[in-house]
Order: sequence, then C-alpha cells, then structure tokens
Amino acid sequence: MRISAITVLQLLAGKLDYASFAKAHGFDERENAFAQALREGRVLESCAVEKCPGEDDDWINFTFSDPDPALHRFISPRPLAAKTKK
Repeated sequence: MRISAITVLQLLAGKLDYASFAKAHGFDERENAFAQALREGRVLESCAVEKCPGEDDDWINFTFSDPDPALHRFISPRPLAAKTKK
C-alpha cells in the first residue's frame, strides 16, 4: 500500500479526520487495506518513505506479511492426504 506522506502526517496530527482520509483513499470497511490485512492475520512487515525530489510530496509504502498464525486461524498449506482403508 502506498499513501501520501503529507496525508499520513495530517491524519496522525489530527488535522485530517479519518472519514476524509478514508474517502480520499477509497476505503470503506471492506476496502481498507489495513483492515483487510488484519482480517487476514497479516502484520505490518515494513514501512519505508519513498523520497520524490522535485515533487510536492513523498510517499509511504507499507508492506504486510504473510498470514501470522498468532493472529489468524491456521490454514494448512496442503490438503490432508486421503485416508486409506486397511
């Protein structure tokens, strides 16, 4: 996910309310990438500022992990083998 650094700063400083932030990014409860990551048991893996010299703003890139079993039910990576009759 990539978000304007100025927008994040305004949100965290209380100068921009969440509803306006969400609307500007097309978020609702289903589309909010942060809520979706949480539902899927993914945690924030990294966050990096992408500098854009000569532009009015920089960007913050958020990367999420694979599902974490501590946050989400465990899903086997492969199907269980069929039981054999004896």
